[in-house]
Amino acid sequence: MEDAAQRRRVGAATAHLQRPPPPPAGGCGGLAVNPTAAEYVHAQGYSVVLPEKLQTGKWNVYRSTRSPLRLISRYPDTPDIGTLHDNFTYAVETFTDCKYLGTRIRTDGTIGDYKWMTYGEASTSRTAIGSGLIYHGVREGACIGLYFINRPEWVIVDHACSAYSYVSVPLYDTLGPDAVQFIVNHAAVEVIFCVPQTLSILLSFIAQMPCVRLIVVVGGDDANMPSTPVTTGVEVITYSRLLIQGKTSPQHFRPPKPEDVATICYTSGTTGTPKGVVLSHENLIANVAGSSLNIKFYPSDVYISYLPLAHIYEKVNQIAALHCGVAIGFYQGDNLKLMDDLAALRPTIFASVPRLYNRIYTAITNAVKESGGLKEKLFHTAYNAKRQAILKGKNPSPVWDKLVFNKIKARLGGRVRLMSSGASPLAADVMEFLRICFGGEVLEGYGMTETSCIISAMDVGDRSIGHVGSPIASCEVKLVDVPEMNYTSDDQPYPRGEICVRGPIIFHGYYKDEVQTKEVIDEDGWLHTGDIGLWLPGGRLKIIDRKKNIFKLAQGEYIAPEKIENVYAKCKFIAQCFIYGDSLNSSLVGIIAVEPEVLKAWAASEGIQCEDLRQLCADPRARAAVLADMDSVGKEAQLRGFEFAKAVRLVAEPFTVENGLLTPTFKVKRPQAKTYFAKEISDMYAELREAEAPRHMAPSRHADEGGQLQLIDADRVEDEEECFESIDKLISQGINAGDVKKLQDAGIYTCNGLMMHTKKNLTGIKGLSEAKVDKICEAAEKLLNQGFMTGNDLLLKRKSVVRITTGSQALDELLGGGIETLCITEAFGEFRSGKTQLAHTLCVSTQLPIHMHGGNGKVAYIDTEGTFRPERIVPIAERFGMDANAVLDNIIYARAYTYEHQYNLLLGLAAKMAEEPFRLLIVDSVIALFRVDFSGRGELAERQQKLAQMLSRLTKIAEEFNVAVYITNQVIADPGGGMFITDPKKPAGGHVLAHAATIRLMLRKGKGEQRVCKIFDAPNLPEGEAISFCFGGPCLLLALMVALLSKLAKI
Repeated sequence: MEDAAQRRRVGAATAHLQRPPPPPAGGCGGLAVNPTAAEYVHAQGYSVVLPEKLQTGKWNVYRSTRSPLRLISRYPDTPDIGTLHDNFTYAVETFTDCKYLGTRIRTDGTIGDYKWMTYGEASTSRTAIGSGLIYHGVREGACIGLYFINRPEWVIVDHACSAYSYVSVPLYDTLGPDAVQFIVNHAAVEVIFCVPQTLSILLSFIAQMPCVRLIVVVGGDDANMPSTPVTTGVEVITYSRLLIQGKTSPQHFRPPKPEDVATICYTSGTTGTPKGVVLSHENLIANVAGSSLNIKFYPSDVYISYLPLAHIYEKVNQIAALHCGVAIGFYQGDNLKLMDDLAALRPTIFASVPRLYNRIYTAITNAVKESGGLKEKLFHTAYNAKRQAILKGKNPSPVWDKLVFNKIKARLGGRVRLMSSGASPLAADVMEFLRICFGGEVLEGYGMTETSCIISAMDVGDRSIGHVGSPIASCEVKLVDVPEMNYTSDDQPYPRGEICVRGPIIFHGYYKDEVQTKEVIDEDGWLHTGDIGLWLPGGRLKIIDRKKNIFKLAQGEYIAPEKIENVYAKCKFIAQCFIYGDSLNSSLVGIIAVEPEVLKAWAASEGIQCEDLRQLCADPRARAAVLADMDSVGKEAQLRGFEFAKAVRLVAEPFTVENGLLTPTFKVKRPQAKTYFAKEISDMYAELREAEAPRHMAPSRHADEGGQLQLIDADRVEDEEECFESIDKLISQGINAGDVKKLQDAGIYTCNGLMMHTKKNLTGIKGLSEAKVDKICEAAEKLLNQGFMTGNDLLLKRKSVVRITTGSQALDELLGGGIETLCITEAFGEFRSGKTQLAHTLCVSTQLPIHMHGGNGKVAYIDTEGTFRPERIVPIAERFGMDANAVLDNIIYARAYTYEHQYNLLLGLAAKMAEEPFRLLIVDSVIALFRVDFSGRGELAERQQKLAQMLSRLTKIAEEFNVAVYITNQVIADPGGGMFITDPKKPAGGHVLAHAATIRLMLRKGKGEQRVCKIFDAPNLPEGEAISFCFGGPCLLLALMVALLSKLAKI
């Protein structure tokens, strides 16, 4: 026995030096015998797919490739561990003298360096506490409440519960009296461990908790323990006294069985009374054992504990860390001092939630923007260089960390190798940002209390983002159709539906609530999570929506408010957000708890003076600014039009557990928030209805100013995605699916595109009669609500315009920011004037993120002259710090040989733009094939008509999909120019082309490699020239910086 323990210690001490096994190869297909679930499995890379029932022939159940033939319920290397008690005993034998629990809080309450308790010392305390409970006559199987924040004593009490077959009942320290009283009575808690701060709360209603017989005060003083009325029968003692009592009368362990209840975790209760989730020892062991195949901890790791131990996320992290001998340091208990604790502990593992990661992201990006100049450019250069290296699977140059990122890493102690995110979705761009800035693994998982925590997790080394990984090895997952939300497992290209889970991690049920248990667990043992997911290629899960808490707007659209709130969480002004809507109204409204410092800084920059934050929150200008920022973030996240908040109210008071608006896990309590903000919600809808009413009279100055601000609040036009309504939505309006398919076959994929066709053209589609066309157009009009709008509405709609950088600062300034979407930009000039070079540069810059003046989209390139060269893209991409291969993958190219071929390519392009995020269409050149296919004056009229049709198609594409259309044009000699005109040339295409192009640029050669651009015609730009610019890539300063830093990296 002693030899075995010694061997385990030696193995554990060297485990962190061993290389982890390589991840499974992606994309490997094949069939294999699977006797546990039908007959076969089909490998996809990260998951395997099985048929749920052989007779149905439907392959819809996904498992981890790490254990496709059976679900894991024990650690593969230590199968004897079946309970939490076994797990702790194993850790104590293996890591006896290693650091386990650390705290900075001294016995006198002062703060110092971390002091550590070893695994062996924790074991001694665990035995003493369990023996002390027996000393007080606490029966086996009794429920023990833990009502205090994270600290070593919390963990020791929990271990004592496991060793002596007690059931732990965690109570969030932020819970109010009503919730505590309900949980204690519902679970019949006999003993409560608390701290002096929570003791007073307990004593205030102790008479209403007749089941309680003992209260143990952690950190209390024996001399100052209050007495309780004799009638209550409750004894109050200190933790130290219980420890002494247990040491003087040690008792043998009463080990639990794997199927015994380990804990009852009460869920947050966002919609009503908390529910007690019953989890057994085997549930929790199965979960940590299954996830251990994805994520490895080592004895050299240090973990900081600050997430509530009452939450399953933190509890499972602790169980996994314990098994691997990790040192766990606790924070002081004050979130405002967490950064100080991180600096002192210097952890290697950091687990958090998106709310904190979003704050880190916002703080860093705002600091970079404020630094400006060289520092900002240096950050973006380093960021892009490191990003490309990571995407290529290479190690980034250490020079970027030395120059930029080490200071950021130091905020978390400087040693973090693994960051995990859970509890709610983490935005893909935030995850990428964290990976680049902190340099370690950033993994996201998905789970819930009812599944003992983790359902799926990303694999170490998986560089893709925007998903929550594959199922862990201890569960299987399937998607179930949700027809009312139009999600089915047969959806293409990705199956979609409600996420259902089965396996040894599934809870035993809700405590004393068989009805709600049957609502979530079906007769086949599947737990219905209420979350909507889809399967990505390779078998990775992506969370896309939520079935719970959904509601329907007046027009019939379903809304998942939590998804929208997660999007708006990235707004710089927003600390917390509550989105509300109902079936009586057609739009959403929002209550925004503001970030005080950000809003005050904005007010100062605008010259707005207010006495306090509440007065500033009531200022209509502040509401307009916040709503504009929300619009911007919503568009970037591609929210649908009806998902935007049309009006907001700003509040200075944050949502808290104390004011009843938040659960202990910081989720909004929706019914309570609705009641709390009932007046604000009513006022917003009243203002929206008033704004929608016709204005027959000219308002006074005061009313006009108020109305103008209200237009920003309430009459904001729908975003690009609402204008981009899929043609499939006609089915919900009663249009036959077969007729919709005929429209798609004719190249019509959106309702907007449909309304851009004449009825004559539509009746020309085979199978569509005039009556059918009338019905289809009527249905499309209902969806789009097209018609007149006010000038203010149009101004707001123009906010969806994206301006794509040309790579030249001089030219960007001339164009007001870059090439615009929603219109056609024409560049004409002689050969070698830079038209095609600008097209190549735009192919790259369009793929930059919006905040870097790109379009964040793909590019379509139609080449009529054979001048596109992919090898020219490579150096441009490198100058922008982008991966050339990835850039080329995002460009679709077609060579056109006739004007008819050119037009047909445009018709087919609509299908691609309806499915993928395109931002730029290039036609180089627009006129070349028309000049070839039509000759002489006899065919001029027909040529111009065909050219007009093609230009009309380009305009429709620009407006339908919010893309920029960049066309190049040739020039012809102008015989009427006269001898006094220095450059007697004019653009080809005549008046037809002149009227179709929104912005016309004339390019000509300058000295050497320089080019000159002149605004020839534009509706909103002044005449001017950009002299001596080049299209070679980013600005010269940035290019020089990249070159210099690249040399430093090589050194």
